[in-house]
Amino acid sequence: TYHLQTFQDALRGEEEYLIYGRCRGCGMVYCPHSWSEEVLRKTYELTIDHKKSRQRTLLLDKRNALVREWEMILRLTSIFGRSHLHNFKLIDFGSGWGDFLEVAAGHGVQALGFDTDRVKIEEALKRGLKIAASIEELKSFAPVDVFVMNAVIEHIQDVDSAMSLARSLLKPQGLLVLGTMDFRPAFIKKCLAELAAGKGLLSQHFNPVEHVNIFDYA
Repeated sequence: TYHLQTFQDALRGEEEYLIYGRCRGCGMVYCPHSWSEEVLRKTYELTIDHKKSRQRTLLLDKRNALVREWEMILRLTSIFGRSHLHNFKLIDFGSGWGDFLEVAAGHGVQALGFDTDRVKIEEALKRGLKIAASIEELKSFAPVDVFVMNAVIEHIQDVDSAMSLARSLLKPQGLLVLGTMDFRPAFIKKCLAELAAGKGLLSQHFNPVEHVNIFDYA
């Protein structure tokens, strides 16, 4: 899903920062380098194969997974005491192509997305989905019943600020839904050992530009 040459061009002169470190306290694996906005823009907008990425949203397995996620959200909302969807508000932070917004759409639900990939934003807007143009627009839309961050937190360099934003936009009894890739400890250990030995190759998933934070099931 990557244009490898474009990715290499985007990182030219910054190859030394393609590293991961591990916290001695909690064992968290992360990239200690803060990437510039220009590097991130090139990585997300120019090196990703948007055609292949878009095609994946049409896979039945992907759509079924989003439906199950929406069903889980509705069940939890019901457990927390809500019995209807009247004026139900949801923010999908990192909405991508808008496929989850489409699953959640329906009478009574006000769903707003937010993303930084202009290609994906334009496609979502063409399909009639609502995408916020700024954080200020999200704040104007708030407070919300549900704040979704699906496959987003591993990309964020300032996790504390992102969590503070989510809390500020949620209603007092609101639901924060986080989803991230589950890296198994054995896989993390293997990749780190190969990189340390100078023979490891960065992959789509083990990539300190996109996946700044590496989470495992622990």
